[in-house]
Amino acid sequence: IRIVKGHINEGDIKYKDGDAPLILKPCYTTDYALIFTSTGRFYTLLVNDLPKGRGFGEPLSVMLDLEPGTTVLDIILYESSQGEEKLLVAAKDGRGFIVQKKDVYAQTKNGKQTPLKLIT
Repeated sequence: IRIVKGHINEGDIKYKDGDAPLILKPCYTTDYALIFTSTGRFYTLLVNDLPKGRGFGEPLSVMLDLEPGTTVLDIILYESSQGEEKLLVAAKDGRGFIVQKKDVYAQTKNGKQTPLKLIT
């Protein structure tokens, strides 16, 4: 993960050999990134604390306590004013639920587990 400042053309972003973009999101340094994983867990990082774009970035596993084999499914931007917004969280087997963004905001490296363990 890394942040790149300014108006960026996707084709101009450089990656390590074998790496490719998974998720690209426009954001502000004051935003929080809610990182949703295949284990049904949300992790929260302040965008301003992410590695800057001059390098190739850092693995999320350096910043978060991810379980082995965990896949990032999405990164959702969060501002405290959006706390009442709702997210639909669903598994491949059709089970799911609605949760408020403020309820998945996590303040630890361990993240916050949703009640639903996802099937990958």
